[in-house]
Amino acid sequence: MIRSEVILNMLRTLIRDLDFGKDLHDAGWLPLKEEDVRNLQQFSFCEVDYENMRGRINPLSKLPEDLLLTNEGLIFSDYIKSVDVIKEVYRRCEDVKQYHNIIASGLKFMFQKANYVFWEKEGDSVPDEVRSLILSPQWVRASEKFANLLTQSLLTTIIDGTIGEDRLTTTQEENNEILKIFNAIKTQWISIVKYFSEHPELIEFLGLIWFTFKRVEENRVEYLGARIFVFNEVAKMVANKKGIGKDLLHKKLEEMSEDLDKLIEKEQWGVSWSDIFTIPW
Repeated sequence: MIRSEVILNMLRTLIRDLDFGKDLHDAGWLPLKEEDVRNLQQFSFCEVDYENMRGRINPLSKLPEDLLLTNEGLIFSDYIKSVDVIKEVYRRCEDVKQYHNIIASGLKFMFQKANYVFWEKEGDSVPDEVRSLILSPQWVRASEKFANLLTQSLLTTIIDGTIGEDRLTTTQEENNEILKIFNAIKTQWISIVKYFSEHPELIEFLGLIWFTFKRVEENRVEYLGARIFVFNEVAKMVANKKGIGKDLLHKKLEEMSEDLDKLIEKEQWGVSWSDIFTIPW
């Protein structure tokens, strides 16, 4: 009979390998004794490599209830949920229209979650119409419409295709208030759009990672390693789509915050765009 500590060790090895970024297909293999290798055949959630005398927990399998209730089992469950989210994103991104809609949905979520911070070099530089709306109770509702407007403006410029479900819909009164803010930041916004037009891989990554983050939250993935796994898979997806190396994409993401701050550093006032175009974890 296979020893319970062997099963737990394989589970721990799988988790450790995934934590260190090993590919899902290569993660979790543990050298075993011949007797343990033979006995693994009775477990449908295990894989065996007879040639190299090793075994592992199948990362796509369903674990028995007693294993799922262990600390390792809970972490394994989070990884499985993350894999399911990535599969969903890959599947939906195969269609160009769905790919665009996912990016739009993610960007809208990013803009809605953003903390809109305004800075000014001299007192009272921020226009009154901007200050009054941002500080008013109506901003909670208006911020969603503002997120729609920014998303639509950004994607119709950068990505060729319709945005579909994320069209801006407001009453005329709401629209006027939002457009006041939009017009006040228009000079800055033109610089932001130009920047992302030159780096479309960044806006595609941000849209995808925020959409994926929302799905991760909905699926209650808590383990940090599983969330980082999702981040790396999305980065790999965008890098492959844009024909650039994943390391280069990471470098551009690291430089993005400083680049955005430099765009408007000479203005008398501005939005802290580096606090808006962020990565969720």
